[in-house]
Amino acid sequence: MTQAGAIPSTDGWIGREADVGRVVAALTSPDTGLIVVAPEVDGVEGLGVTAVVAAALRRSEVAARFPGGVGWLGAGGSHPEERATEFTEVLERLHGDDVELFSWLEPQDLLGAVHDEEAAGGLLREQVFTPGRHLMVVDGLRHAGQVVPLAFAVPGCTWLVTSETADTAAAGLEFAATVRVGPMTSADGAALLRRDLPALEEATAARLAELTGGWPLALTMAHGFVVSQVVTGVPATEAAARLAAGLPGRVDLADPDSRAALIGALVDRSLGWLRTVDPVAAERFLHLGLFGPGEDIPIGVAAMLWSSGGAATGGQIGALVARLEGLRLVGRRTDHPVLVLADAVKARVRELLGPDGLDRARRLLIDAEPGRTPEGWAGLPGTSEWMLRNLAGLYADAGERERLHDLVCDVSWLAARIHHSGVEAALHDLTQATRTLPPPSGRDPDADVLGPSGS
Repeated sequence: MTQAGAIPSTDGWIGREADVGRVVAALTSPDTGLIVVAPEVDGVEGLGVTAVVAAALRRSEVAARFPGGVGWLGAGGSHPEERATEFTEVLERLHGDDVELFSWLEPQDLLGAVHDEEAAGGLLREQVFTPGRHLMVVDGLRHAGQVVPLAFAVPGCTWLVTSETADTAAAGLEFAATVRVGPMTSADGAALLRRDLPALEEATAARLAELTGGWPLALTMAHGFVVSQVVTGVPATEAAARLAAGLPGRVDLADPDSRAALIGALVDRSLGWLRTVDPVAAERFLHLGLFGPGEDIPIGVAAMLWSSGGAATGGQIGALVARLEGLRLVGRRTDHPVLVLADAVKARVRELLGPDGLDRARRLLIDAEPGRTPEGWAGLPGTSEWMLRNLAGLYADAGERERLHDLVCDVSWLAARIHHSGVEAALHDLTQATRTLPPPSGRDPDADVLGPSGS
């Protein structure tokens, strides 16, 4: 089977046969052109939706259903500019280099659907989302309707999307097959906790699985913490029992506050242990609270932050990433060198970082010099692009008006910003310099930044 894009690994997979079976059934139906896979409770991250889909794609009957191949586009956490480039590359590999995007569109069909909901629904159902011999997967959308402009590019293939919600009616996609993925069963949750920990007593694992409500995000964080304790000589059952005793009770996955309390407690326990063995590493981890929700963190940018002023060596950066992965505080994508933090984890980290810590982290990144970041970490893909998109905002938030002013007046920066992100993005940064912050010497900001009057 042809594969375009990086389908996530299913190493360490634990059960969930019922969930996988429902996705397989939807994929192999000859009448389904759009499948939406979403969490059982809308908006709950970390329920393993992506893992369930990845496991389903590895079934032989799915491979037989799509002889043309499977394309995978990871949308969650990536910037729209990166998604557009990746989408084109995946489609070209799946359909051939000579694919002409949007070439099938007939203007009269579009015009007829603009003001007619019934005609629009018919266009989507009968011409866009028609079952085909290719499968295109878009993982990590906020809502299913975001797939529509992508599907218009190349119709005639089956589409599967994972999204935070299963509300298809709002986008006129009522015809889609919807699969809900819920929490893990008690048996599967306990099995996940006991993976590589045969000495962990089943009763203790079951108790910890119950407290987490079968939430894979919480289960993997708990497993990572217990493993970290076992490595230092603490018996697995003792470590798990202590962790269970410190949790706020059984989580209610339908309650955002209950979810936040559980993840907060797990972050606190892992961070507390990290502070005892490597307080500097704990502080560097907190610096990741600088990054916003829903945003993947390029590893090169994290390396710049951690090594600013010569603070960390290349070896220390690699060791820190490995340690945070082991604790399951961060993950890494298989197709891009980025760190992934669940939004719930990031929210607790930012809370612990506090306003003063946030300002310190921001200034560390502002003062970082890519050329002095050890061993080429700053040269990793995505680093310079992220800095180009965000440097003006960092200056503005830090109150660095002179540096912001100098940046937006730099013609080479302006040209690069327009080339990568378009005129609107460059104008946004110019606006920050001319309106958000006063100029450094009290001069008319428009005269400096936008050029002399009449030019």
